[in-house]
Amino acid sequence: MIDTHCHIDTERFDKDRDDVINQAINDGVEYLIVPAIEPKTFASLLKIVSSYDCLFNGIGVHPHNSFEVNKKVLNEIESIAQENNKTVAIGEIGLDYYYDFSPTDIQKKCFADQIAIAKNLQLPIIIHNRESDEDLMQILEQNQDGNLRGILHCFSGDIEMMRQAVDLGFFISFTGNITFKNATQLTNVVRQTPIENLLLETDAPWMAPIPHRGKRNEPKFLKLIAQKISEIKSIPINEVISMTTKNAKKLFNLSILLISLLFFSTTAFAQSRATVYDDDFEDASPKEDIYDLYPRTFGFGPMLGTNTIVETYDDGQDISYDGLVSYGFITSYRVLKYLTVAASYHYSKSIEYVEKYKVDPNHHHAIEFSSFISPNPYGRVNFYGILGLSYLINKYGRRIYSDEFPFGRKEYENDNKLAANTGLGFNVNIDLNNAGILCFMLEWKLNFALQKTNLEFDPRKNPQDPNHIRKTDISTFYSIPRLSILWYPKF
Repeated sequence: MIDTHCHIDTERFDKDRDDVINQAINDGVEYLIVPAIEPKTFASLLKIVSSYDCLFNGIGVHPHNSFEVNKKVLNEIESIAQENNKTVAIGEIGLDYYYDFSPTDIQKKCFADQIAIAKNLQLPIIIHNRESDEDLMQILEQNQDGNLRGILHCFSGDIEMMRQAVDLGFFISFTGNITFKNATQLTNVVRQTPIENLLLETDAPWMAPIPHRGKRNEPKFLKLIAQKISEIKSIPINEVISMTTKNAKKLFNLSILLISLLFFSTTAFAQSRATVYDDDFEDASPKEDIYDLYPRTFGFGPMLGTNTIVETYDDGQDISYDGLVSYGFITSYRVLKYLTVAASYHYSKSIEYVEKYKVDPNHHHAIEFSSFISPNPYGRVNFYGILGLSYLINKYGRRIYSDEFPFGRKEYENDNKLAANTGLGFNVNIDLNNAGILCFMLEWKLNFALQKTNLEFDPRKNPQDPNHIRKTDISTFYSIPRLSILWYPKF
């Protein structure tokens, strides 16, 4: 089962949200879709949704809050819908003439503007309607050009309106209200609604079904609604569950999205207060800017990894020094939402020929200047690509035999050069509240030397071998998987 509409982000779940979600999963609910309501709670909604693999969200402004919508808010909605990979719809949007919270003309414009965003991004809309049937259906008809799809949630219209919505290509969902004793009209609508256009929802924490009416509604009650639909339509409950789940995955493109999330998961754990609506309105301010749920400005910390150095000699032979311990430190500065620049230093040592030829180890230093480009800056986990320049400082140990030093003399030959660095990585952000952000970075980085190493000797040969003393050109690259731990203080 999929609960296509629940407000699990509201403060009524703040004390036991984990338990409520786990109970729902144990009772057969696969996924929950949490629509947004008002701009000031976008940040907390996204943070909560990113905390759980089973949660997805809509983004939009409820008609009660239409007066808050301006160009900036519309741009926020569009940006989040484009860039947050757990946003599957524009909503909750629509019209509500029952309460006089926003003038009807403002509600209509707000509704139409958000429909335009949904069509542009090819996302479905989650529609709220209360005592505005005629105007709502007129707006939907005017905007239906084959690119508009969505769901009329908590449906309360008559059979004619349902058929009109179905003809326009929309899905219909019912809540616990179909279990109420006075739901005769809705019972007839449920009976006539094609199963191919039905979806399940709870609208939690409101509209709890019988026998829980008057209590807090929860997603675990979704099966009671499926059971009631089964009774009304005289079909097995398994058929209701199977078809509505298929419908939900189709409408919200969940099948494709879930496959992609296997590789690009963006889960988070920090939770913030969400919103309430209907009769309960309070002031609430999100703690973070909507564009930066895990704010990172300037960070620094240690780095540890392994360095595999691959050398290609002028005679074509490749030599690899595997698994050299590499350590150092890194500092980073976030320039733009998607762009971070970093400077790092790391050191490694090769003892390949120390015992064999009685030479000193080779010392490898690298100073790197890199840019990190992340397509998913919102979540706890950020994937990123790496591109930059490095300065490699190498000291090659050698041994020189002469009449003066018949047993050999140790010395170093230096070689410094530029390199290009590139790679892939991801980081995990842990919110330390007032202490800032702790960021764990795991990356695989490559350094390709832009110039060849020019040595006056061949390090592969025994220093006592006459072939040892010859000019040797070597092409080099470093392969460095590594872990960094950065602390971003809160400024």
